[in-house]
Amino acid sequence: MQIIVDTYNTTGELHHAYCLVGHRETIFSKITNFIEKHLKIPARGNPDVWSEHFDLLGIEASRFLIEAQNKMPLGKKKIFIISICGITHEAQNALLKMLEEPKSDTHFFLIVSTPDVFIPTVKSRMIFVTDDFVPESSVIVKKFLKSSPKDRIESLDFVIENKDRKFLSDFLDSLVVEIHNLAGKNLDKMNNVLEEILKCRSYIQNRAPGFKMIIEHLALIIPIIK
Repeated sequence: MQIIVDTYNTTGELHHAYCLVGHRETIFSKITNFIEKHLKIPARGNPDVWSEHFDLLGIEASRFLIEAQNKMPLGKKKIFIISICGITHEAQNALLKMLEEPKSDTHFFLIVSTPDVFIPTVKSRMIFVTDDFVPESSVIVKKFLKSSPKDRIESLDFVIENKDRKFLSDFLDSLVVEIHNLAGKNLDKMNNVLEEILKCRSYIQNRAPGFKMIIEHLALIIPIIK
């Protein structure tokens, strides 16, 4: 994130699309701070600053973004802050033209846990920035993937006991990142597992999510990865 700050302070210019790789909440906080401190634009309650999280960004959401970015900003810039766990190929193809022919004074900040969610043509239209913050959950994830189902469940007993929604959300994000990193060329074989993780992530938003059920389900379906 600092490279964006330094470049803007030196040149006064912003690229039309950045992809920021790392921990969602940490990066979001840094982006809003940059917008308010350096761009001098209110990041909260401002119709020109739009933010949203998608577990899976699909074609309808991409069409909405295309329509929204075509509208003139009320102020000097229009900014989109979008965090995603995944994005469909159909949605990426729809967004491609928007990234190829960006509107002036419109800027996208896409937050992802891994750049592998994007197809090469979309990747080539963005500037990638990796954040160096390592959440506590990522350390537990590494042990989780190497452990037996029984040990996996026991390692997350504190989440079940405390009903820690935030930690479980961070844990699932870190789980997706680590599986991408470890699976390598065999990532296609893990597609079903990644889809299950995304489903579990959506369940966390329920009023009373079944923490134990989610953790036990993941402990059983994810193969041991060393």
